[in-house]
Amino acid sequence: MSSLLGNLQSIAEQQLQVLWQKAGPLLQPLLENEQWKPYAITLGVLGPLSYIFYKNYIDNLYLNPLNRLPGPPIGWDALFMLGNFRSITVAETARPQLDWTEQYGGIIRYYGLFNIPRVMVSDPELLKQILVTHQYDFVKPKELAEFIGRILGVGLLVAEGAEHRHQRKMLNPVFSVNAIRGMVPDMFVPGKRLVDSWTEELSDGAKEINILNGLSRATLDVISINGFGYDYASSVPGAPPNDLNEAYNRVFAGSDTFIRILFAIFPFMRKLPLKRNIEFRKAIKTIDTESMKLVTEARKRSSGEKHGSGRKATRDLLSIMTKERDEASGEGMDDNALQAQIMTFLAAGHETTSVTVTWALHELSQHPEIQDQLREEIKSVFSNINYEHPLFADPIGVDENELAGANVPSFDEINNLPFLNNVVKEILRLIPPVPMTNRTVEKDIVVGGYLFPKGARVFIPPAVTQRMTSAWGEDGLVFRPSRWDEPLAQAAGPYTYMPFLAGGRQCIGYRFALIEIKILLGVLINAFKFTAKPGVEIKKRQAITWRPSPDLILYVERV
Repeated sequence: MSSLLGNLQSIAEQQLQVLWQKAGPLLQPLLENEQWKPYAITLGVLGPLSYIFYKNYIDNLYLNPLNRLPGPPIGWDALFMLGNFRSITVAETARPQLDWTEQYGGIIRYYGLFNIPRVMVSDPELLKQILVTHQYDFVKPKELAEFIGRILGVGLLVAEGAEHRHQRKMLNPVFSVNAIRGMVPDMFVPGKRLVDSWTEELSDGAKEINILNGLSRATLDVISINGFGYDYASSVPGAPPNDLNEAYNRVFAGSDTFIRILFAIFPFMRKLPLKRNIEFRKAIKTIDTESMKLVTEARKRSSGEKHGSGRKATRDLLSIMTKERDEASGEGMDDNALQAQIMTFLAAGHETTSVTVTWALHELSQHPEIQDQLREEIKSVFSNINYEHPLFADPIGVDENELAGANVPSFDEINNLPFLNNVVKEILRLIPPVPMTNRTVEKDIVVGGYLFPKGARVFIPPAVTQRMTSAWGEDGLVFRPSRWDEPLAQAAGPYTYMPFLAGGRQCIGYRFALIEIKILLGVLINAFKFTAKPGVEIKKRQAITWRPSPDLILYVERV
């Protein structure tokens, strides 16, 4: 915080420089006149300072139309242009906003740095208008889009307007229910590898397991096999560290909110030879190289230069993408477009799923009775899997007509396990993968009777809508899967419960993610008992996703 305040002077100097470019030509004649020179100097100093005072105090705190909205006071922090920044940064992500929502209602105003008004919307009807009716009037902020684009590529998550509609239309068939049904058997393979890997650790005398480390390797294998027809085999017992997995861990672990805010205010810091920047650039280069390699391999399979004998030669997401054609032009995606989508699916499918299953195991370790109930249910479909089947040795090569002997549960069998469904819905409610996102208003617009001025920052908070008392009752902050059998939770609409967002910007791969989470959780709970370490408090650390801090280490034993 002190370094941030220390740099306020440089911000003021930048504002002065801009103002001088505009006011300089007017002041220059006065400076050349000895009689008027003192007045010109005084005006040249006081003018910009007056503007800064006006902008950060008068306009932001009083004249901006967003000040008409209810919200928390800022007190003396306004003098230092801190707004509500301190309240937000010292607490768990989204907790102050949750408290403000309970106090002030479904649309609130609070202040960011430099006393800039921000809006947070949790009212379902307003969210529907923002996410559906006016979705292209509320776009990702430039700095957020640039940051995401560096990690995820300039794909579906970053695209706006007509380009977003075009990409979404091209990709919809890739994530159809039928496409995902065919991927279910292969999702069991990384889960079994992780079971073997942890069993090997336990046989060597270990009792504690770093949960996220193993799951990040397993989810990388899930997305690489089913997404790109390539097996990194990073979750195989004894496998060396995978460069791509290590790259993503560096990117996501080093992307905490405070650093992103700091870099957004001072963009030049991204170019400094800091260890964080060097590691970030190295990681991005690895991701870029690996994703283009996958495109090249897919092109070879598609063109017949390299024929695969198994299902993945034609059934993985990337192979489907290479065959998709635009209805109007008849053209498919070029290599750069494919690479952008690969980067998006790699990051989103790899990180969010591994973090979600990690949090699920954390909560289940805290509630052993729920863990036992879940284990009892999944036995009916997860205990008959034939792990000796060739599928588990070569998921790429096994043909579809050879799967019968594997005895893996089907898409429908898994989705028909009610308590597993409740557990997954509950962990996604309590700890959504991305707790909060935001949009910038493209033009002055009235939504629900509220004026959103051009340039306003609007926050959309699943971590608030999914935990507020009005929607979930007094125990909204408690992990309780049984709530999903009750009327209150069942009545939650798509703009109250939105772990994958909602509307036209809903995660296109949500079906893929849901079945992957259920499979990994089922395989692990069927194999192990997870117990929390006493005296260790696990907190949520906001990076791009909500990661556990410190790392989640659990006692693990075979069942």
